[in-house]
Amino acid sequence: MTNSNVDSFIGFAVMLIFFLRLFYDDGKRHAAYENWSWVNITIVYLLMLLVYFIPAIFRDSFSQEGKGDIFYKVLYYPCIWLNEGVGMNYLVSVILGIGLLLAAAYCFYLIAYKVYVHKHPVILKSMKSFSAGKTDNKV
Repeated sequence: MTNSNVDSFIGFAVMLIFFLRLFYDDGKRHAAYENWSWVNITIVYLLMLLVYFIPAIFRDSFSQEGKGDIFYKVLYYPCIWLNEGVGMNYLVSVILGIGLLLAAAYCFYLIAYKVYVHKHPVILKSMKSFSAGKTDNKV
């Protein structure tokens, strides 16, 4: 437990558990309230990826001293196990770390949605009839 890579992986696992719980709940609620849109969900995931990744690009553009160094060590702490432990490039480790978190969260979101719709098939029928009504109106 004294190894910083192990602590970083534990931080990654804690973030993963938090994201899985959060997005599983969101998927279930979106299914329950029939508030589902691939476009909105994809936009949210892309924005989360960009907001987390963009500061990592500017890390090497200034000398890392004091507050700047602390900012990057705290913000990207869950990715240090990829950077130092596996030996990846800093930017690759950051994009892969957040990519793994968001991919797992996205899968749990879809699983929650599918499970809820499977348990309550009325939602799926109403969604199909609604989408069929939309296509009939366009003709």
